[in-house]
Amino acid sequence: MSSTAFITTCKGRLAHLQQSLPRVVAQQPDEIIVVDYGCPEGAGRWVEENFPTVKVVYVTDDPSFCAARARNIGSRAATADWLFLFDADIVITADLFGWLAEQGELDSFYRASRVDGRRVEDSWGSVICARRHFEKLHGYDESFRGWGGEDDDLYLRLRLLGAREVSYPSELIAVISHDESLRMSFYQQKTKRAHQHINRLYRQAKGQLIALQHFNPVVPQGLCLDLRKRVEQGYQRWHQRGCSEPLKIAFSFNLQMELNRGDQLQQNVETTLTLSVE
Repeated sequence: MSSTAFITTCKGRLAHLQQSLPRVVAQQPDEIIVVDYGCPEGAGRWVEENFPTVKVVYVTDDPSFCAARARNIGSRAATADWLFLFDADIVITADLFGWLAEQGELDSFYRASRVDGRRVEDSWGSVICARRHFEKLHGYDESFRGWGGEDDDLYLRLRLLGAREVSYPSELIAVISHDESLRMSFYQQKTKRAHQHINRLYRQAKGQLIALQHFNPVVPQGLCLDLRKRVEQGYQRWHQRGCSEPLKIAFSFNLQMELNRGDQLQQNVETTLTLSVE
């Protein structure tokens, strides 16, 4: 039987963790890992005092929050075949681990099923995937900062790797409702729309780069960081000008690829992303 590791992160969400973690512990997965990402409420200490079998990993070098980095750090502490990468506000209400043991296939990754034909936004970022796939992709792209985007990027790259996206029954989980401002509390940028704009622009630029790589889902981190920086700087300048005109960000990609018998293919491509808002 394949082994399972449950990984969650916490920064300012201790009240959520206190509701969700006991449900996970009761189901006894092989590993449970909590990443205390500089939590001001002392989430790690609370876990150690109440659930000594749970492994706690501390991050103390970032006053903000990076969900991608937090989950990558937690995943590196895991050894199991399956990674359950869940937010602290997701409560497992039934035997999700048992369901995966019966239904799971390691060539697939799993998200909560749609409700009334739509994905539930609050559970969008929680996923179950094979550790071997996660490691092949080098995990989440830590270029994503702020709210959102790192999950969609991971799902795209899992599909490009050949993993099938499958749903588990959404009734196996519940979402703890909370105020929208809680999502933004540790980010300098407090506007959700700005996070969406920046991260979607970055995802589009990265998608162009992936296509140029013949849809290789692994992009060197240095290129990712450079793309993200250019998007963020362009967005900030546009915002300072009052957003009166559409935002346009031009990119030039220069890639060299090996062909058969040592031949080299040089690709020089220019593309422009345009954002118009109402």
